[in-house]
Amino acid sequence: VARKIDPVHWKLLFSQSGKPCALFEKALEYRSYSTAAGFLVIVETIEGPDLGQECALNLLQETLQEGEYDLTGELVRFLVRSARDMMSNAQQEKENE
Repeated sequence: VARKIDPVHWKLLFSQSGKPCALFEKALEYRSYSTAAGFLVIVETIEGPDLGQECALNLLQETLQEGEYDLTGELVRFLVRSARDMMSNAQQEKENE
């Protein structure tokens, strides 16, 4: 549901429902991998790209062990996009110095 809400409102929503990373971890604990994957963009947006990458890697490891290969493909795409965004942002910051 949260991803259908405008990202501008995510901070307010999660200030009431809990940190996205904690909710991600709970979904991972319950082996609700699709739910956990749904939190990745939110974790990345609210708590930062480094934590988003860490969560995605943890989920990727779990899904590989469980043979959830459709989801692993999505996670790899997320990780590649996220890494490209991080590199692009770092390059822009370097150019602005």
